[in-house]
Amino acid sequence: MTTTKFRLAYIVLLASCMNSGLATAAQFDHAKHIDTVSMLPAAVLTAVESAHPEGVIVHVYHDQHGPRYGRSEYYVNIVSGEQVHNMGLTAAGVVLKDSLDNRTERIAQLPDAVRAAARAVFTDAVIFGAGSRNNIFQVNVLADGLPYDLEVTRSGEVLSKKRKQG
Repeated sequence: MTTTKFRLAYIVLLASCMNSGLATAAQFDHAKHIDTVSMLPAAVLTAVESAHPEGVIVHVYHDQHGPRYGRSEYYVNIVSGEQVHNMGLTAAGVVLKDSLDNRTERIAQLPDAVRAAARAVFTDAVIFGAGSRNNIFQVNVLADGLPYDLEVTRSGEVLSKKRKQG
């Protein structure tokens, strides 16, 4: 059974990922983002929930021709704690890949004050991406099923909060 956490997080994730300019989605008409978790095969969702029971789905991608070329058919990004996992699965829910995403390292490098600021703005914040430029940290947050971008100083001052549009 699909949990509310998975449904809400996925809707938010989809909106943010569709605006991310992923080249693979734009280049291949057989590859697409899925617009709702309910469109995932039950076996895929069950496998994701089994592997990461406390995780939040932040991105799902469907490669219709993946199996033909020995690739996964479904790619799912899950945030569990402050780790971002990439899973590659078949439509039958067989896990072909489950590894840490490189975003995990960037999230781990966030100063404590920046994390605290994100959680002060959103008590239920799930941080799913981070970066920095000139000591200003860009933090991608999922809150109440919606994606937000925060800009935060090293000392924890929130400079901006923007809702990502889908």
